[in-house]
Amino acid sequence: MGDTLEYNVIKTAVDLMFYPLLLPKILDIFVTVDKPDNKNKGPQLFANEWWTGLPMDNQMSDKLMPVWFTEMWIDISQSQQVMKDLLDFYNKSTDNTGAFSFEIYPAKSNNFWLSPSYKLDVIRIDVFWFGNNTGDPVKFYQKFWTLLQKYNFRPHWGKYLPDSKGDQGVKYLQANYPKWKNWRDLRTQLDPQQVFVNDYWRDHLDIDTP
Repeated sequence: MGDTLEYNVIKTAVDLMFYPLLLPKILDIFVTVDKPDNKNKGPQLFANEWWTGLPMDNQMSDKLMPVWFTEMWIDISQSQQVMKDLLDFYNKSTDNTGAFSFEIYPAKSNNFWLSPSYKLDVIRIDVFWFGNNTGDPVKFYQKFWTLLQKYNFRPHWGKYLPDSKGDQGVKYLQANYPKWKNWRDLRTQLDPQQVFVNDYWRDHLDIDTP
């Protein structure tokens, strides 16, 4: 009983100090938020250097190890069949494996409308391309977009995307995001002058030019 009481007293004291006082200081070291009393004063600016704003992979050197890739997120309940299809595909030809690597791992579901894991636990298929290779990476990626289309994959928005007018383009993607129209309507409402969109995203997200 004494141990329980002591634990509860200590836990209460830690909760009272840690979350409102200590945790914000720790987080501020890594992600500085807008506050009058820190280095990140003033309104938040939506700008960044080209190589860090939306990179292929910001943990890899673009000079020493340029890595380009496409990434497909698929309902994890289909993972066994996906793995079988990939294995069969690899066994057909070394042209289907390439000379670089692949990465496969899971991700949890969330409630963000245009997240590739919206309302789904997923398996993520990363198809890598070494940036100094000869040839066209999009032709290599297209094999996998075609192979995995039947699983209704959702692509990572920050990686190579299928041709917007192709079989895995806008119309295909719209069918795989239940809240696509809600997002479009909200985007139009919040950014009627299209400050936060460019021709690339107009094309891939089917946004009319103003």
